[in-house]
Amino acid sequence: MLTLPALTDRLEIIRATISAGGAGTTEHWQGADVKIVAQMPEEHEPGFYPDPLFVRTNFPGELSWLFYALRDTFGDLIDFGSKFYFYGHLAEAAILYSDQLDVTEDLVDLLLVVLDEAQRMAPELTSS
Repeated sequence: MLTLPALTDRLEIIRATISAGGAGTTEHWQGADVKIVAQMPEEHEPGFYPDPLFVRTNFPGELSWLFYALRDTFGDLIDFGSKFYFYGHLAEAAILYSDQLDVTEDLVDLLLVVLDEAQRMAPELTSS
């Protein structure tokens, strides 16, 4: 099982990569009731299942890269029971960051805010 010190080391590698401008880009994240998008979808009639939590950002590929990197980093610590909690909190952190801006979002700041949220949850997930 992944220990908190080992997880913290992995998160610091991601932080250094982001700070150095090395964030990658990938297909847009869709999973655990979270969907990262460049444009909000049009409103539609509610269906049987609720809509996912949409994260609208100017950097959907890069934010998705971080979600995938965190998925790989946390590994087995994220399971069917915790994935909605984990990714939901990451999405909420991104949404709150964007909502508090009155200027254009900054890629590095956005990614670090989300990474900080993952780091905040790390002790809880490693203690289970």
